Amino acid sequence: MKTSRRAAAVFVLAIIACSALLAAGASADSKDAKPKRKNLPTKAFIHEGKHWTVHKTPEGRAFFYNVESGATQWTDPRVVDLTPQQRMMVFAMFATPFALMLAGGAAYILWVRSKHPELLKGPKKVKGLKNWEKALQPPKVAKPRGRSSSPPPEDAVKRAASPPAAGSAEEKKDQ
Repeated sequence: MKTSRRAAAVFVLAIIACSALLAAGASADSKDAKPKRKNLPTKAFIHEGKHWTVHKTPEGRAFFYNVESGATQWTDPRVVDLTPQQRMMVFAMFATPFALMLAGGAAYILWVRSKHPELLKGPKKVKGLKNWEKALQPPKVAKPRGRSSSPPPEDAVKRAASPPAAGSAEEKKDQ
């Protein structure tokens, strides 16, 4: 089994190598060989009942030869120029989608302007720092509370109502 696969692989490689050598030899021969006849016809066609052939110059430019009359010309006889009316029709067909797109866009902007004018306004101005600027600030420390608008607790009211004990603060200082 392994030998038959190897033999098949060698056979395929030999065919590829031979075809590559033949192709290289053929391309070398074709470069050296020059055509003996110039302006050989490459195509033939019949247009409006006349037989035409297409030839190429040594430079590669195509020209057209009328077999019946012997006339030659550079332009293809099958190509017909458009009349001015046809040109206008082609231009109109080309320009119509663009004109419709512009008209539709303008109509949409006018509709938005009348129904939702807030969408066309710029961003709102923010007072103070922006979020990224706030992130750079050091954290705020809670300030001690001063007077509050809420009523004081009951025990604070009782202490304020009773007079301080006489000499209690003074005795502490003396000691």
